[in-house]
Amino acid sequence: SYSLEIFNRWEQVIFESDDYSYGWDGKIKNSNNDAPQGIYLYQLKVNDGSGVQHIKRGMLNLIR
Repeated sequence: SYSLEIFNRWEQVIFESDDYSYGWDGKIKNSNNDAPQGIYLYQLKVNDGSGVQHIKRGMLNLIR
């Protein structure tokens, strides 16, 4: 399984997906508004072939 979440600085989820072929396009979920330029947090969860879950967290810089 797979899940990706993008958070703003107030830790609100602004993007989420459980489809690995659908990445973040820089828009805020449930709207057609562009997210402002800046730093965002991400959390990626992936289960490998043996069922072990791997979680990666970090920051990304959205540049417009």
